[in-house]
Amino acid sequence: MRRKLSTAISFAILTLAASALGGCQTSCTGNPATDDLSCARQGLNSGRYAQDTQAMAITANRQTAIAADARLTAAVAQQSADTARANRAAVQRSVQQQNAELEQLRRELADTEQRLAGARSTSSNAEIEVLESDVARLRRQIQALQTRS
Repeated sequence: MRRKLSTAISFAILTLAASALGGCQTSCTGNPATDDLSCARQGLNSGRYAQDTQAMAITANRQTAIAADARLTAAVAQQSADTARANRAAVQRSVQQQNAELEQLRRELADTEQRLAGARSTSSNAEIEVLESDVARLRRQIQALQTRS
């Protein structure tokens, strides 16, 4: 009986020792910071740590590329917005310039028509023809400016 008890105790101790030594096989995390020595050896020998390190480097590179793409997209969007603002400002300046030019041509036309009306009663045919030609030219210029708008 004593022998059976001694054998049972020895078996229990061996079982506990075997499970303690082999226990890392089921509890290895793959993290060298938390794994015990036998798990670390297994991870190094199997290449698991190297694969995990490579996978983390690939992930970090992808995240860096994604962040760079996001910065580039934001820069392009800002540049596009700046260009649109500049284009709107240029169009506005062009319209203002065109309106000023149109107004000046209209004043010049009114003045020339007034001189033509006065010239018809007091001036020669040559001067009247020159003024009529100026009136026609001014009307064409005004028409051209109005069609551009």
